[in-house]
Amino acid sequence: NMHGVNLEGLTWQQIFDCLDEFGIETIDQIALEQLLNKPQGTSKDYERIAHIAKSKGVVWLSELFLLRAIYQKPYPWQYMHLGDLYRSQGMWDSAKLFFQKAFDWKPENPNFALRLADVAVHEQDYEKAADFLAKGSVSSATYISHFLLFFCLFYTSYSSAFSFFFFLSPFLSLILST
Repeated sequence: NMHGVNLEGLTWQQIFDCLDEFGIETIDQIALEQLLNKPQGTSKDYERIAHIAKSKGVVWLSELFLLRAIYQKPYPWQYMHLGDLYRSQGMWDSAKLFFQKAFDWKPENPNFALRLADVAVHEQDYEKAADFLAKGSVSSATYISHFLLFFCLFYTSYSSAFSFFFFLSPFLSLILST
């Protein structure tokens, strides 16, 4: 396990290997502080640790390292990932805040608009959801897939709409490209 492991002299790749081998869920406070304060850590290094933590179900560590990544050098997708984390925990207000930050940074990215539409549907504000879907539509494939998602959300249960949408997405892009 990661108790008593000194991470100070390790390269970032060695740290990632250590986390894979021992599991991030076994990290102790000393190793955690070493990681958070390690010199020459890039935003992407911290983001990678956040993804490792999320994959192991250690939500609080994932949140911590995403926030550290954003503090180091923010990127819009990091705000999106943090919003995804909060949404998965049912923390819709926090999710909305971070999805909005990502959208404000890159309003042309349909992923950010889709997530804001998801929040609007959760809030039962279907007009706002439709508006975000329209704002995020940068191609016909994107527009049609967003329209289908909105249609599914409006006429089916929330979870079955997303299941159907993600099942349909690869086929939709294949059909539209021919």
